[in-house]
Amino acid sequence: MTRTKVAPLAMLLGFTRAAVRHPWRVLAAAAVLTAGATALATRLEIRSSFEELLPKDLPSVAQIQELSRRVGGDGNVLVNIESLDGPEGLGRAQRLAPVLARDFLAMGSHRVRSVEFDVGEIQRWYTEHWPLFATVEELTAARDGLRAEIRKRTAAANPLVVELSDDEEAPAATAAPPSRLAQLFDPQRPLPRQQIAERFSSNVDGFLVHPDRSSLTLVVRPVGSSLGVREARALLDELRAVADRHRDELSAGKLRVGFAGTVPMFIAEYEAVVGDVA
Repeated sequence: MTRTKVAPLAMLLGFTRAAVRHPWRVLAAAAVLTAGATALATRLEIRSSFEELLPKDLPSVAQIQELSRRVGGDGNVLVNIESLDGPEGLGRAQRLAPVLARDFLAMGSHRVRSVEFDVGEIQRWYTEHWPLFATVEELTAARDGLRAEIRKRTAAANPLVVELSDDEEAPAATAAPPSRLAQLFDPQRPLPRQQIAERFSSNVDGFLVHPDRSSLTLVVRPVGSSLGVREARALLDELRAVADRHRDELSAGKLRVGFAGTVPMFIAEYEAVVGDVA
């Protein structure tokens, strides 16, 4: 047996003999090493963005980081305002929501990119601009179908009327418009604006309201897409401090504020991993 193979074996045998002769010393040394490793592990930073894996010196990476700074990432904090009185207290939660939203935005554009709590403006935009989502072919088919229907109804109401128009020949009656427009203009179905109203029917006065009508949600989007544990905790602590400034209003209105979303979930997962290690 060569020396390179004997040396590790001799070390292993020596350690085994020492462990048998002085077991408590070995256990104490293992405990010290474990405690040191655990202390170092709790200081590890976890950054969840794929951006952290990219080389920092590439121009494209710098452009991605600048875009992320301007637009923001997919991280969010869901701030839930709950009425302890159930649906009866929803109005108080609705009055507090814009106040909290202004306070969150006052934290600065370097911390909070946007706060969403009222989708009423979005609903109005879709209601006024829904034809923009149809293609040119669909709009052309709808126009031709409408012209053909007008001619048909006019001829049915006035049998003696003779069509003298020089317009292009009307499309055949059997030519059906695309299925999506057929659904939109089906008299048996609600009108497009009514369909949009149905999509937003779960919202009360534009607020993001839970189906049980006892709470509503604000969506806070932080700046950037890669928050370490320390930054995520600092952001969440600031948001909680803002909510705590309204403690009297919350108590008087029987309201409660809670936090959820990807940022609190990220912190909870990290603490669970650290807890398992410890």
